[in-house]
Amino acid sequence: MLTLGFLGCISAQTPRMLDNGFNLIHGPHPIMVKATEPNNTDNTNTPQRAHQAKENAITHNVDIVIDFNTENQAIGSLALINNEYWITARDQGITLKAGSNILSVPSGTYDIIVIFFQQDWKQEDPYLYSMYVIREQTTVDRDMQLNISSSEAKNHIHFQTITPNGEPVSTGKWSVDDNYTNWIELELRNTDDLWFYKKIYCKDYGELVSTYGSFGRVIEGGVHHSVGMEDDADFFVNDVSDRYAFYSHRVGFKGLDFFTTAYEVEGASGDITVTNDPSEYALFTDPFVINNHQNENLYPTFTFYVAEGNGYPPYLTIWLASPLSEGDIMKFYIGAKAETSNVGFIPFIEPSVTTEQMLFGVIPNHIPALVSMRLTSTNGEVIFANNGVASISTRDLMANGSPDFSDVDVTRLPLFSSYNPAFSHSVEKKAGILGDNCPVLVCAPSQDNYIDEWEDDEGNIISDIYYTLSFNYDYIGRFGEGSDDWRSSTNYKLIVNGEELSSGNDSYLELDEPIDGEADICLTGGAFKVDDMPSLNTTKMHFTTSSEDQCSPTMTMLHFMANNGDVTDRFETAEDGTLEFSAGDFNLKHSPQDWYYYDRYAPESVEVSYSPYGEDNWNELPVEEVPENYWPVMGWFYTGSLAGVTGEAYEGWFDLKIRLVDAAGNWQEQVLSPAFRIDNLAYSGIATPRGNNAREVARYSIDGKRVDASHHGVTIIKMSDGTAKKMIVQ
Repeated sequence: MLTLGFLGCISAQTPRMLDNGFNLIHGPHPIMVKATEPNNTDNTNTPQRAHQAKENAITHNVDIVIDFNTENQAIGSLALINNEYWITARDQGITLKAGSNILSVPSGTYDIIVIFFQQDWKQEDPYLYSMYVIREQTTVDRDMQLNISSSEAKNHIHFQTITPNGEPVSTGKWSVDDNYTNWIELELRNTDDLWFYKKIYCKDYGELVSTYGSFGRVIEGGVHHSVGMEDDADFFVNDVSDRYAFYSHRVGFKGLDFFTTAYEVEGASGDITVTNDPSEYALFTDPFVINNHQNENLYPTFTFYVAEGNGYPPYLTIWLASPLSEGDIMKFYIGAKAETSNVGFIPFIEPSVTTEQMLFGVIPNHIPALVSMRLTSTNGEVIFANNGVASISTRDLMANGSPDFSDVDVTRLPLFSSYNPAFSHSVEKKAGILGDNCPVLVCAPSQDNYIDEWEDDEGNIISDIYYTLSFNYDYIGRFGEGSDDWRSSTNYKLIVNGEELSSGNDSYLELDEPIDGEADICLTGGAFKVDDMPSLNTTKMHFTTSSEDQCSPTMTMLHFMANNGDVTDRFETAEDGTLEFSAGDFNLKHSPQDWYYYDRYAPESVEVSYSPYGEDNWNELPVEEVPENYWPVMGWFYTGSLAGVTGEAYEGWFDLKIRLVDAAGNWQEQVLSPAFRIDNLAYSGIATPRGNNAREVARYSIDGKRVDASHHGVTIIKMSDGTAKKMIVQ
């Protein structure tokens, strides 16, 4: 039986400091985030032009008089927002207080949002829940005074979570002494814990506020009279129009049974209660059979977050403290439907397992998952919601605000879209084991530089400039799964102008000077297993710094599909298999405002070939583009039938090579070994697989039958570097 361990949270991206001073990994208090690019993108409202407009704008003194109960409430943050400006009290050096708060505001029409905190000072942590007062479409054209009171947040938007058993969530009630040693359960629980991620979204400006937390259990006695109040997962807000949407995504669990729900409300003019329908839960179970080479303990974790079309969201990762026992199976009841959102929210949960036991009070920067897979549900089915392209999409495209659109074709700017229908499929169509494949490498190497300044003892400003090369890579498996074991096993070699400059297993290099000329990078990953055979991904990239385009094109996702719709890389005959993959030329841009974004183009040429496993005997595999399956972050979609594959291969396994070339002559060549199996083209014997770690992987008798170490007589030992040796075992 698993016991609940420390619950931790991390951000999906490099934590970014926000306008109210909070950091995305902080919680549970609300976080006001800078609005991402609005849905109705207009090139006229760019950050650059907004900055120029602000320099020349006529400003007015806006006195916001704030009223709240100072005995049990506090003021959190204040912002004025429109398509040009994001004005906060903090940015203007104002410490918010009851009474007058004067801000300098350019002429315009704004939405104003103020966050209050309800407190209980009897507790060690007095925070209970948040209240939001939103003043819509306020015109500022003169010096003016506005009165805002916490009492306006009178509408309670309550989300009632029902478990798969049809019961309202109860995390129980306990009594405990001051030393937290003697526990008495006063009220039984049907849920060990329930975590939530919620946001306020404006259709004109995007996401404005987000926060997360846990219901926890109610405790009586001791320092904490109560913790984890359910009210914190709800919204208390004034009357607002349907320009505003209130969203909550929740994950609860009892033992190894997990469930996820999502709720959405547009507008508020009174108390609202929304309850999920337990009949809509779709069940996903998977034994997570993976390559656990060291036979370590496995600890279950899960990640949940919400994606929409105009930015990359934060996520929350939670793990349990007790390891999985043999035969344990995690069950995930997914009740969130992607198609029910009116503003494009798509809820996801990503189950995984890790070998690392998390200790109480320790929040790691990253939880190393042996394997993980993103899921959602639609029409009562669990969907493997493949976005594939990890290295491109996990770059924080909105790292320091919105990109500068003034001289960029916005139709080519990446939009984060995790639910890619071209690669997503129902769980029933997954024909294989997570992680039992040679994954595709997503890689977009980029050069950058930064200046480090500091003040010496005499007050002089000293500065150093650092030049860097980042490989920006990740591996994506056949079903869209990822694994930290895959990434940690990768070695690189960097060759500049024909000479080796560096090698090792880093993903980020500091250089003495920028690369000038021709650069070649080879990334080799070998911690893969396919049917217990050694497997290898070898990716070579080339780019030249003399071109404006200094980025190699890259693969972003790859899988195979059978004629019946199963996603698998194992087929009875060649005619039953189809290759599908996506690729693009993603060029990293760095604006004068220090914003990152990607411009992107289709590869100039795409060449695909196959070879019997380990034989370097390549034959063309024709593919064609499918324009309607183009997806913003993923790039261009290609497909090709395996029907033309001929020749015998070791146990039916074939390697795959894909070469991408862009218009500037930069290229990526990727070899997946092995990539797919065709049973009626198989032969038995000893193959010559690629490999870089010479170790024994299999033994065979002289007639080609597989044997173990107890076999006597002539024995052929296959090594992982492609060699074989013959020996006589007495």
